Amino acid sequence: MNASINKICKSAGKLIGLISILVISNVANATLINFDDVTASWTAYANSSMYTSGNVTFSHSGSFAALNSSTNDDRLSGNTTTALYSFNNSTITMSSTETFNLVGFDGGETWDNLPHAWSNSIQVIGYFAAGGSITQVFDLDTIKDEINGLQTFTASGFTGLSLLEFSGVCLTVCNPEFSLDNVSISSVAVSEPATIGLLGIMLLTMLRIRSR
Repeated sequence: MNASINKICKSAGKLIGLISILVISNVANATLINFDDVTASWTAYANSSMYTSGNVTFSHSGSFAALNSSTNDDRLSGNTTTALYSFNNSTITMSSTETFNLVGFDGGETWDNLPHAWSNSIQVIGYFAAGGSITQVFDLDTIKDEINGLQTFTASGFTGLSLLEFSGVCLTVCNPEFSLDNVSISSVAVSEPATIGLLGIMLLTMLRIRSR
């Protein structure tokens, strides 16, 4: 009898462990926003104030352009795919209808002559859905290359966000401009009450069997 009870408890324990993993590991797969779905009218420095991909929206305080760097000039750092370029000392704001985590992004320099000078770094400010914010500065190599010019950055601590702000930073007085591509985010799923309730019932049942 005891052997049967122990076997039941072990099986229940494994099932509870599996459900726990599903409940605790509730971060969805990363979503990559690469701006490759922009229309042809956006190329060649076509300005726009907003770009939307799924439940994510990129807005801008001034002007930005999405274009394929391989078909344009060497004043832009790119990666031969469509990227988002910020001009005129502007901040790119990213918002979502769901709480999200920033995993990373690709960034690079834009332009090479005053007053349109390149950024030496990209500052990212994340605003937590629960309040407060986090800031991180990502340094650029200041080597402009329209083919292989974007650097890949990994974010740390940017979790549970409602809003992101990307802005350029330069060492001299200028209009810091930069390029942005392959923004990687993940959304945090909300655990279903039914799943949590099932976990609790199974735990109580196992404890009662053990106490007999």
